[in-house]
Amino acid sequence: MGRNTIHVPRKKSLLHTDAGEKRFYFVHSYFVACDDPEDAIALAHYGNAFVSGFQRKRLFGVQFHPEKSHRFGMELMRNFVELGVG
Repeated sequence: MGRNTIHVPRKKSLLHTDAGEKRFYFVHSYFVACDDPEDAIALAHYGNAFVSGFQRKRLFGVQFHPEKSHRFGMELMRNFVELGVG
C-alpha cells in the first residue's frame, strides 16, 4: 500500500502525456495478466514487475487509485474525459 511509479510502454494510451515519472497510489496486491502484451499501458514493480493498467479497444482498467494520486490521477482522468463518447 502506497505510492509507486509506473512505466508507460505505449505513448498512445490513456497515460500518453510525457510528464516524466508518474506516481500513483496503490492499495491492492492483485494485478491482471494480459493475454496480449500490447494491451498493457502501464507497468509497475513491487517485488516483481506487473501490469498496472490495460487498454483493449475502448475498455480501460488500472490497478491503482487515480482519485488518490494527485496530479497524476488528474492527468489520467483528463485524458479519459478527452476520449469522448462513442
